[in-house]
Amino acid sequence: NPIDYDFLARSDRGAHLFRLWFTACGVGIGIRPAGRKVHQTRTALTRGLPVDYPDRQPLGSHKHESHHELYLKGRPGQINQYFALWRNSFTSDTEFFRQVADAWSEVGPLLNLYRC
Repeated sequence: NPIDYDFLARSDRGAHLFRLWFTACGVGIGIRPAGRKVHQTRTALTRGLPVDYPDRQPLGSHKHESHHELYLKGRPGQINQYFALWRNSFTSDTEFFRQVADAWSEVGPLLNLYRC
């Protein structure tokens, strides 16, 4: 089935994404729901996420003086929610990839369940 990645958030069927965020404050592993305010499955997806994937609430403004504690920046004009586990460091590459695989096993089925 084709996937609508909907970069500009114009579709109510845009894809929800499994994402990794790398910032100066660590690594986030989780879900970025589709960016459109009116989306067919956004609400159901966010309600179904495990509690250890909190919304990291990235900034959505263009203001350069704005600061987010994890240095997360969203997309202006979209609903910006990043539901992610956050780690400041990993003891090895193996641990990093294990964490990614574990997160995928937890939230990957939800992406499939709420695919439009």
